[in-house]
Amino acid sequence: AASNTVPSGSVISQNPAAGTVVSPGTSASVNLVVSTGSPTAPVPNVVGLTLSAATTAITGAGFVVGATTSAASLTVPAGSVIGESPLAGTLESLGTAVNLVISAGPASLTITKSHTGNFIQGQNNAIYTVTVSNAAGAAPTLGTVTVTETVPNGLTLISMSGGATWTCTTLPTCTTTTVLAAGASY
Repeated sequence: AASNTVPSGSVISQNPAAGTVVSPGTSASVNLVVSTGSPTAPVPNVVGLTLSAATTAITGAGFVVGATTSAASLTVPAGSVIGESPLAGTLESLGTAVNLVISAGPASLTITKSHTGNFIQGQNNAIYTVTVSNAAGAAPTLGTVTVTETVPNGLTLISMSGGATWTCTTLPTCTTTTVLAAGASY
């Protein structure tokens, strides 16, 4: 039997009870109820639900709502769940906390460009800067940010740098999964 208080493999109860006197020469059997540990259930799928509906589903299934964080989403409306941990369908002990990621709607990114120096092929003193900024009060980015930039004629993009780790596979297209918080830039 499942038990929140008796560890798996330990005896929960017995019949007859301990201390029961049995007459000598009498055959008696003792029935034991052994714990299987805490009861478990599958974590409900709450992705796409509002926080209120997700809370109802989670508590109704015997779990509790854990930490909630927010992230940007282009496809899920602000206020709805875009992620949960543990994942839906995972068997977990009742009472386990289910952490939620709530959509803050889309990030609000802007790109600005500036340069210093004289752009002549082969010279190393010119810097062409592309800044990706997220508006104050906007959702932080979630997933991949892709920047495709056409550099001035006759020049070659060598690398991207800044407050993010960029992967440039086909220059001038570079991507990063570094989260860009509201009001921040890289």
